[in-house]
Amino acid sequence: MLENIIFENLNLHQEFMTELREKYWNEWSESLKKEFNISDFSEYQLDKNIQYFVGFHYVNSNKKLVSSIAITSNDLGEKTELSPWLSYVYVVPEYRNKGIANKMIKWYLETVKIRPLYLWCKHPLENFYNKFGFEIIENREDIVIMEKKSKMKIMFENLELHPEFTEELMKIYWTEWSDCLKNEFSISDFSEYQLDKDIIYFVAVEYTIDEINEKKKLVGSIGLTPTDLDKNIQYKNWLSYVYILPEYRNKGICNKMIKWFLENITIRPLYLWCKHPLENFYNKFGFEIIENREDIVIMEKM
Repeated sequence: MLENIIFENLNLHQEFMTELREKYWNEWSESLKKEFNISDFSEYQLDKNIQYFVGFHYVNSNKKLVSSIAITSNDLGEKTELSPWLSYVYVVPEYRNKGIANKMIKWYLETVKIRPLYLWCKHPLENFYNKFGFEIIENREDIVIMEKKSKMKIMFENLELHPEFTEELMKIYWTEWSDCLKNEFSISDFSEYQLDKDIIYFVAVEYTIDEINEKKKLVGSIGLTPTDLDKNIQYKNWLSYVYILPEYRNKGICNKMIKWFLENITIRPLYLWCKHPLENFYNKFGFEIIENREDIVIMEKM
């Protein structure tokens, strides 16, 4: 029977809207009656912000409405900051326990690629939705709110491949380290210095896939510079400009970025300087202290 179940946009089958509305009312009337009478509910169901998809069982040339699912801008009144929502998951009683809901939700998530996507459900249905990649973001006494996040990946790449991030990165550096930088530079001189061809920048970029395209966001940076700290110091080739945006910290990204850098930049010896107690962090990447000053340490990786 499942081979004959087809999921389609309800806009292609408007003649089934009344039947679907009546099924909703019969299924959820106890809760709906607290907010609507049936005429108001019918008007609400026609809201343009709700897009319905329905499952039909095709037998010969006949089709029977067997299920529905929808996407709506808001499905839990007070949570206006969350949008959109998976909603109106429904299978007619005689077609339940046949795997139709599983097949319908899988089809829906492959067809409607908007992320993040939210839903709410009663306990213990969170276990059912969890297998589709939804995670609990709020656990209430009677319901849970769940989220399916965007498909994303973080890549480490040369800044030359992303010139659109150059100005943003310079501003981040200035904002983050301005207290010490202002002793040496104005912001315009600093930007000019930063773009010195002897400095090679690499950036951590988050790629997020949504329903339209692939979006990019700057996450962090790391650099290779011939000199750092004292310009006349005898050590050459420094790991520098290690930075992660605040909202991405404590997620292991810095560890991955440094590991990637050391695997791809094979120049040795390689140096860095850091404030106490960051030497403990860099030590796990094979850097060892070669000079211990009052406020900083200089480290080397052979």
